[in-house]
Amino acid sequence: AVVSTQSTGGRDIEHVKGDAEVLSFLNKQGFPAETLVHENIETLDGRGILVSEFIEGSPPDQNEQNLYKLGKMVGLLSSLPVADSLAQRLSGSLHHYALNGGEIKDELSIALNWMNEVESKIPVHRRAQFETLRDKLMKADGLSDLPKGLIHPDPVLKNVICTPNNDLVLIDWANAVGIWTPYFTPRNFVVCRITRKRRFFN
Repeated sequence: AVVSTQSTGGRDIEHVKGDAEVLSFLNKQGFPAETLVHENIETLDGRGILVSEFIEGSPPDQNEQNLYKLGKMVGLLSSLPVADSLAQRLSGSLHHYALNGGEIKDELSIALNWMNEVESKIPVHRRAQFETLRDKLMKADGLSDLPKGLIHPDPVLKNVICTPNNDLVLIDWANAVGIWTPYFTPRNFVVCRITRKRRFFN
């Protein structure tokens, strides 16, 4: 059996091929990720489609042991020796706005463009908040000087399959996989856990 992952609309086919290249690299490194049936990119309505082998298993329980395993996988991923062909592949962020990848500064630039597009629609009583937010975006540090490594865009348990052998496999690699600042992956992982606990206790 096979499964398919459809890329985000608007992405170049070449970037979808890059997703396939990353998965192939991970398989060769023995990292627990999806295995492509082949590296040829299928297309549907102009969107690239990756076809991977079916992984037998089920969603993992959200317990301390599985969270530890996931955290260990994320750390291992960012420490892998990246192949030269992948070293310049900037991934972009989770649910990225720069469809074909980029750095944090590229995401910030797009957010500023959005603000400029809606500026005329901001009511007078919200104007001060709008200007404060825009000013913060303009002054935000793109963090381009931080170390970079291979990341998964959304390393949470919903994107993990627990096999019958109780091994975890990280899935859903399409659209934003590549080189980025690894700091943000564990940060988002930790913030997600804290936020859920707060919601639970509130």
